[in-house]
Amino acid sequence: MNKNLLLLIICMSTVFGGLIHPPDGSKLSYVHVLFEWEEIPGSTGYDFQLSVSNDFSDPLISANTADLYYIEKDAINWESNYYWRVRSENDDWMNPNQFSTGETSVTFQNDDKPIEILEYNPALASDGITIYGTYHKNYSAAIDMHGNEVWNSGGDTSHVFFGLDANNNFLGGQYNSQYPNSLIGCEFSINNDIIWSESVNEEIQNGEIFTQHEIIKLPNGNHMGFVPVIEKHPIPTYTNYPERITSFSWESDCYIFMSSDYKWKGEKIVEWDNEGEIVWEWNVFDHYSIDDFDYLAGEQEGHWENICSAGGFTSYDWIHFNALVYDEVENAIYVSSRHLSRITKIDYNSKQIVWNMGLQWFGDDVISFNDFISGQHGLQLLSNGNIVTLDNGIHSQIYISGLTAPISRALEINISEENGQYAATTVWSHSLSYDLYGFSSGNVQKLNSGNYLINTIGNVDGAYSIEITQNHETAWMCKYNLGTYNNGPLYRAMRKAGLYETDSPSLSIQNFNLPQSFQLKSIYPNPFNPIINIEYELSEPTAV
Repeated sequence: MNKNLLLLIICMSTVFGGLIHPPDGSKLSYVHVLFEWEEIPGSTGYDFQLSVSNDFSDPLISANTADLYYIEKDAINWESNYYWRVRSENDDWMNPNQFSTGETSVTFQNDDKPIEILEYNPALASDGITIYGTYHKNYSAAIDMHGNEVWNSGGDTSHVFFGLDANNNFLGGQYNSQYPNSLIGCEFSINNDIIWSESVNEEIQNGEIFTQHEIIKLPNGNHMGFVPVIEKHPIPTYTNYPERITSFSWESDCYIFMSSDYKWKGEKIVEWDNEGEIVWEWNVFDHYSIDDFDYLAGEQEGHWENICSAGGFTSYDWIHFNALVYDEVENAIYVSSRHLSRITKIDYNSKQIVWNMGLQWFGDDVISFNDFISGQHGLQLLSNGNIVTLDNGIHSQIYISGLTAPISRALEINISEENGQYAATTVWSHSLSYDLYGFSSGNVQKLNSGNYLINTIGNVDGAYSIEITQNHETAWMCKYNLGTYNNGPLYRAMRKAGLYETDSPSLSIQNFNLPQSFQLKSIYPNPFNPIINIEYELSEPTAV
């Protein structure tokens, strides 16, 4: 059974106060700043000041708090210099710390247009910040409800945001230009410090093997992601394809390669420990049938067309995993395959497939589904077991009658089981307009309010995030101005309450016993780090 590690800092009454964060002389890549200091013994409150001058003659902020931290979200600007200090009430000020803020992503990426908020209904929208990652120059940022940037991954780093872990750290891919076609899977902090990183091996250096699209952190502290695997298999030679009456261009283009096996690229789901060692893996070639492949892909999403017409110099991207979820309750893994238009549930212990859901090809069976998905991105597993995803809709014109162009949809799907038989049912969906169709990337997040945050690269003028109510009202709409269509794709975005706030359940401490000579004074959370501070003092001065 997995066990979470709880780190406890014991604050003794003999500890003298000092400023902790931001450190003196630091340069921050965010303007929502958490100020943190140590306890001053005997203090019942603290005075906090923030100023642009070291004499504090005209402070921007003068506040009083009983906490050991203060969060400022309004007074701090980009490319500016600040000083801050703290004192116990009616006591002397601690020596001040100085810090500065860096550039916005619009500045250091030399982009022409800032983000635009096209619609915002505060009565309907879920307040917070929206964090996004983009392959447009490989960076990430966060904006408030008005489109103001509050954090970015920094001008000296290249981190593409995938998601958050339970400790409020970022998970994503670190871009390094010296490794072709690579994003090195990593966990990084709000300060853009690397906390954990996938080991760089020879395959990554050669550009053939690399982590793509997803890194998650498991409850045991390990990380899980995807590592491509290359195997040689025959090129398909089927002659009768459902939903298809004309021949494929790749059948003639690939004819020259038909006599020998060809390179197929699949993926392994890999679990790394904190030392970077692989402790569990699941190879798609061991569990999926190679009779399953996307024979419906058109010229834009074409798979075999792109391979054989290019002279066979690269591998066939067969599976293209793009999202991963671990369910601690069932000890199960959910994985999304874009190129098979399939979501799979896997039992972690046995490594057996529980079910496949999606389009039926020639090989593996899929469960009954009253709807369809094609080219989907993003996976969210709700507490009720429902799945939320973005149906990119690359084959929507085949399965939805009357469409003049493909569309993308947000879906919430229920999976039911009766007598060992599984079935999938769409319980909520929202179709995007033609101009917001995204053939790749994107995701959907169901928010605590019940609204859905839909993220798409857009078919006409680039990437958008749209917050939609369950009644299909637009609560918030953001245009990122990252470029047009696949020129500047938004990979993924998500909403959270703030940079330091967490959506994790509250923590309760049970059966925590102190020696009789100690008296418990207070328990308080540290919002900047996943630490519980327990303050106690000696009830008998001579006790040890």
